[in-house]
Parts: sequence; structure tokens; C-alpha cells
Amino acid sequence: MKCIILAGSDAPIDQEKIRQREAAEGERYLWGTGNKALLELEDLQHNRFRAIERPLNSVKNASSITDWVVVGPKEIGDFVGKNRLVEQGKTIGDSMRSGLDALIDNKERFTLVLFSDLVMATSKIVDELVGDVYPDISKRIPKPSQIVSYVRKATVGNFPRRYFPFWISNKHIWAKEGNFLFLTKDTNLDVVDIIYSNRKLKEGESQRGLVSNIVGKCPGYLAAGALELLFTGGIWMDTFNDGFAQFFDEKKHHGYYPNIIVENKWRELQMDLDSEQDAARLGLTIVGNLEYKMGLGNDTLRAGRELKKLYSRAAQKVMLEPDASKPRAYVLVSRWDSRDALADFESRHRKDICRLKCGMDDLGWYGR
Repeated sequence: MKCIILAGSDAPIDQEKIRQREAAEGERYLWGTGNKALLELEDLQHNRFRAIERPLNSVKNASSITDWVVVGPKEIGDFVGKNRLVEQGKTIGDSMRSGLDALIDNKERFTLVLFSDLVMATSKIVDELVGDVYPDISKRIPKPSQIVSYVRKATVGNFPRRYFPFWISNKHIWAKEGNFLFLTKDTNLDVVDIIYSNRKLKEGESQRGLVSNIVGKCPGYLAAGALELLFTGGIWMDTFNDGFAQFFDEKKHHGYYPNIIVENKWRELQMDLDSEQDAARLGLTIVGNLEYKMGLGNDTLRAGRELKKLYSRAAQKVMLEPDASKPRAYVLVSRWDSRDALADFESRHRKDICRLKCGMDDLGWYGR
């Protein structure tokens, strides 16, 4: 199978929308830091790498992937190799189309699409993904033209995200959009643009956008699915899939469904890097930020909250986040101007800090 890695965009960013989302969710997003794919990161073992390196190496070293390209802005080419870079389009659908066109002699029906901020991806997981999903989708009759993914809240665990009610074959689950899809030469990329731009279904704006693009334009099941979303607050995937097939009349004339949905069973393919808080949860530091880290368990969480409040008096930033690598574990990250700044602060609050840090794991300094 061949693979496309989508590596960001240099399109203008709606700063006001970002501020509103950060205020609502309490996250500091990375959209203002340049191309996220090229962020230099440091892990807990002091290994440094660009964000795109992990997903890129997972694709390059996967035995199931025979060829690949990266779609993104020009500066990505200096890192991945200009012969592997495909310049992005104006929309994500255009970028996917460019990626498909660049994979010359692509006689295989399905092409895997991944994203450049999947920093926990490995070649083993990519091989497991292809080995699990491909036998199913290749035997489907009618044939699917695109495969999108969802992930259950239970799969992702303590990696905070906003989930949404889904009904799949009349079973109710809490889920969200997955971070991989499969394309074919028959994929309607205009529909992909509509779905992708309105994929954050927990947000009212996305729900209204999806409905406005469907109701009145699409007959029968598809409009019904959009109205179900609006009035029941959930996605009935069977209704949507039947609606897509009816709208394009593709089952009758071409023998395939335009869309099916499969489950993402790998939490590493869902733990993407969107915010500074995500970096803390994944045990990563953005190089250039000087951060001091401590590990906590449930028994020291209350003390961690107190220590966060105390450090916030002097630190540039303090984050107390779930540790995505361990259940019922947390990480306290404080950002400082210098190591001396922390030492000076702790010397002035030695009694309280010694009491609060008792039982915590000192992970050390990162980022500089």
C-alpha cells in the first residue's frame, strides 16, 4: 500500500477563532508557532526530533508501505527531501488529490492518509493498521470509495479530547473522528472537504456547517442524517452512509459506497500534538522552552495542585496534565526563565515545597 502524509499548511490562520477556542478549552494551541510538522521536540530520554520524524519514520520503516509522499508547504522539502514533497493545495481535498496524483503507477485500490503530528506512531502500528483494516475493506461489496475512521473514548483513555455520541449499527458509543483515512481514485474529494472542515462535531459551528452543506442540497437519508445530528445531538453513521450512496447514486451505477467508517483501535494514532498541554501529556518539550518536570500519582495529585498554584507565582507557565503513558498518573510541568529562577524561588519557599514534593518523581530539566 502507498501512503500520503499531510504536513500542515501555510494558509492564513483565524486568530480570533483560535483565541475563542483557547478560552473555551483552556488549551494553548500550537498554530502560532510556524509549521507544526517542523517543531523540534525533546522526549523524556532527552532525544530530540522534529514532529514529523516519528510518523515519517513509521511509514518509511513499515513493511506494508511500498511508497509515500508528504504534502505540505515548501519548507518541508528541506527536511523530507524535495523529491518526496508535494506542494499543498488550497483545501485539504486539493492536497489529497495532489498526493494521489504524485503516487505514479498507483495500481492499488487504497491509499493510506496519515497526519504529521502523530508523534507516537510506529512502523509496527502502521503495519497493524494496514493488516487489520485492509482485508476488511478490500472484500466489501459494494466497494467503498473512501474509508474514514472513528475512535472510542475508551480506547484513547486519559488523553483529553472532546467526544461526541455516535450510533453505529444501533450501538451507542462516545467517540470522535479518527486520525487516518483511506482514499481511492473514486473518492469524491469535495465531500472530503465538507466533512473535514466540519469534523469537530462537539462544536456547534461544525454541526451547523455540516447541516447547511447537506440539508436542502441532498435528498433523503443524507438530509435526514444531518437533521438527526441537529436535533438529537449525535451522528447515526448508517443513515449518513446510506444517504451518501443515495445522493451520488453510486451504489446503482458504480457498484461502490462513497464512504464507510472503520474503528481506530490504536490510541497512538489518536494522540496527536495540537497544544502545549498535549506536549506535556506525551512527555515532550518544545525545544527552546526551559521546563522542569515532575511525575505524580493519584496519591500526590492534591499536593500537585497545591504545588502548581505555588509555582504559578513565579514561573512563566505551569501545567498539571494526565500522563498519557500511564494510567492514573500525571505530570507537573513548570516553565522558567532559568534554572536559577527556580532555585531562588524554592529557596524562599523551601518548607512548603519540600512538603508538597514528597512522594513525587523528579524527572528533571528539558528543552535547553
